[in-house]
Amino acid sequence: ETDEYYNIVDYKTGNKYTKKEMDIKKRQLLLYHKAIKTDKPIRLFFYFVKAEEPKADGKKYRKPEIVEIEYTEQDLLDVSDWAVEVIKEIESCKDFPYVTTGMNEKELKKQDFYCQYLCSHRFACRIKPYGK
Repeated sequence: ETDEYYNIVDYKTGNKYTKKEMDIKKRQLLLYHKAIKTDKPIRLFFYFVKAEEPKADGKKYRKPEIVEIEYTEQDLLDVSDWAVEVIKEIESCKDFPYVTTGMNEKELKKQDFYCQYLCSHRFACRIKPYGK
């Protein structure tokens, strides 16, 4: 917080998003924005801890990068509708399969990493038992 505005910063450990990815990923920050009640303007940022930047020799190196997210009042209205739809979809689910169909090896490893280390249900999961 500053005297002029609030900053909401989401730290990301991967590479900078494409424009299309940014439009999808900013929903999280928009939801955070909606939770803050203030008369001050709110600025949204992604902080890419390990963003890749090309060097003159063609090699890439890691350099942190901060990206301010542009948004409109309509974005704030739309994200509420999106969140309600996602909640309805989740609540209507009866089966939660461990989806691997159509995934390449990299995607499978990412899914396994999430299941084994990040998912809060990993110790009780019937779909992908912990450690398997």
